Amino acid sequence: MSDLTAKFDEIQAQIATQHTEITDDLEAILTALGAPPPGDLITLEDISAQLTTLNTNVLGIASDNSTFYSAMASTLSLLSTNIETMLNNASTNAQAIIAAIYATSCACPTPSALLPPDIATTPTSLEDEAKCRRIQFYLSVFGNWLTKIANYGSAAGFVTGDTLGALLALATAEAGIVATGAEVGAAAGPPGLVVGAVIGLISGAIFTLGGSVLVDYANQFNDPVLRNAMVLAMFAADNADDGYTAFKTTLLASMSTIPAEIIYTLWWSAWSNDVYSGSPVVDDSAFDGSICAPDVVECTTPTSVYTHYHQWETDWTGTSAIVKGTGDDAVFASAPPFDGWVVTAMTGPTSLAVWIINTDGSSGPLGPGVLGSINVGSVLHLDAPIEWFEIFHSDTEFTVTLCPPS
Repeated sequence: MSDLTAKFDEIQAQIATQHTEITDDLEAILTALGAPPPGDLITLEDISAQLTTLNTNVLGIASDNSTFYSAMASTLSLLSTNIETMLNNASTNAQAIIAAIYATSCACPTPSALLPPDIATTPTSLEDEAKCRRIQFYLSVFGNWLTKIANYGSAAGFVTGDTLGALLALATAEAGIVATGAEVGAAAGPPGLVVGAVIGLISGAIFTLGGSVLVDYANQFNDPVLRNAMVLAMFAADNADDGYTAFKTTLLASMSTIPAEIIYTLWWSAWSNDVYSGSPVVDDSAFDGSICAPDVVECTTPTSVYTHYHQWETDWTGTSAIVKGTGDDAVFASAPPFDGWVVTAMTGPTSLAVWIINTDGSSGPLGPGVLGSINVGSVLHLDAPIEWFEIFHSDTEFTVTLCPPS
């Protein structure tokens, strides 16, 4: 066995020697042919690694290019948007300028005044009902004019100074205002200063929000709730200057700034002067002059009396103010029911108990006859149909003010 091993070792050594000699001879031949000296052998694994690196680098370049081109596209889009906005703004401004020039450069047969008249501060001499009717009349005329402006502006997409004057003449004629000369007042048409200001405001609203928004503004102004609030606010004023302030304040409290500014600019000083001066003479008989007068409510302020009472299986003594339709123990008697009455605790202890009996004989909603309590200086509204009620404290005298519904 050892002989075979030795033989194999000799064969292996001989093969190695011959391999070396063959390799040397091949290198000599390559050198003679001018080939570069051989280096380390390159395996398939080495080639795969190089290809993987190359692929990674290519992917990196592609990603960088994608990011760069996305950024460039975003920049170009932003640039395009800004250019488009600039062009639109320039177009809008040009339209506004042209509209304003056209609107304020009308050929009027009789030139309107440039400036509005001074607003009057002289107290009105109108009687209350006449004043109330006149306020309603002029607000109705103005609301009609505003509706005509809105409808025209919505349909045409613009409003001119000529339009304002023509529509006002139509609205005043429909209302029967036929006065001439110095007495004509607001019916003479808006002065140039008002035309310039209001055309700018209306044009801005149309170009920004569309012409139909004017109809919304007119509907808001003509809403019965706003109209009633404005009538009462202007009725409380005693002269044209205070009346204009009431008009403007009510608008700003009920509408957003843009429509309010358009409307109170259209209500220039001549409108308030006409309302509170009584000139020109108009037929306002269609309006109720009594709606402005406040309701007269007669209140009473009884003082509690000391009493002994037995009710709901309970005996108690104390000072109380009993309000009943009938009965000897009533401090203040009135016809029931007492729903809608207002109770104000005027003097006495910090808190007073309130007891009630409903008109159907049942006791109060918070227990056997107990409505609740009231503190001195506070107000209690009785909202249930009540047959009688009593305000009570165990030992301290007090006063309350009792007011029936207005």
